[in-house]
Amino acid sequence: MMPLLAFMLGQLEISNLTAAFLVLVAVVFVGSFAVVSLQTGELIKPPKND
Repeated sequence: MMPLLAFMLGQLEISNLTAAFLVLVAVVFVGSFAVVSLQTGELIKPPKND
């Protein structure tokens, strides 16, 4: 995963600051999604009404 990501970043030739910002956004997004998943006990399942 990391070599592919590094290759993509190298091809885009974006600044390190932009890359760090994108990584930060991705971490926050995944982190918040994981917290919600842990709190609800569900992943991407629709709520069951029973």
